[in-house]
Amino acid sequence: MDREPRHTWESRWTHRGRPVRVAVTDRDVLSAARRELALLLAGLRRGDATLARALRAAGRPVPVGPLLRDLVGVALSAAEASDGAVDPTVEAARLAG
Repeated sequence: MDREPRHTWESRWTHRGRPVRVAVTDRDVLSAARRELALLLAGLRRGDATLARALRAAGRPVPVGPLLRDLVGVALSAAEASDGAVDPTVEAARLAG
């Protein structure tokens, strides 16, 4: 049976008003782990900006980055795999109505 690590080191902060926590079992990698997570969160923010630009294009072609492309692909795959029970368009329709 695996045991939980005896010690963990962590860093906590907020990102866009939400709590963020990264914990590691090796103190020497804490700074690198925090930087990596901060970069990932920044990438999500860029994804938000890309999505906003695509929405403003109102159906016209617009270049998007790999993050948004992958997220849309996952959403469409979930819709297909669930026979439509998962619908990535429902939130937009709810907000419009």
